[in-house]
Amino acid sequence: MAQSYLGLAYHDGKGLEKDLAQALYDWRLAAEPGLSQAQVLLGTAYHNGPGLEKDLKQAVRYYNLAIDGGNQEAREKLGEFGGQKSQLKAQRPPVGKK
Repeated sequence: MAQSYLGLAYHDGKGLEKDLAQALYDWRLAAEPGLSQAQVLLGTAYHNGPGLEKDLKQAVRYYNLAIDGGNQEAREKLGEFGGQKSQLKAQRPPVGKK
């Protein structure tokens, strides 16, 4: 969880120099073991494109991972795509693959 907050500090430039690349790195580290809030942050970054190229497939992937972890915010963000999780599930990698 601390890694996710560190990423937010780099993203927002609060207490640290703003560094979007470092924020994304920290969020990936936090998301890998299953921290759903970091997965939402990565999904949002891929959805909106701050610091990286927009990639809606990756956004959906991270939102779905967060939903699997019980994250309600991810459900709301995924709703912005106008579809349900089951309709977008085909865009997820098979279990154990990235």
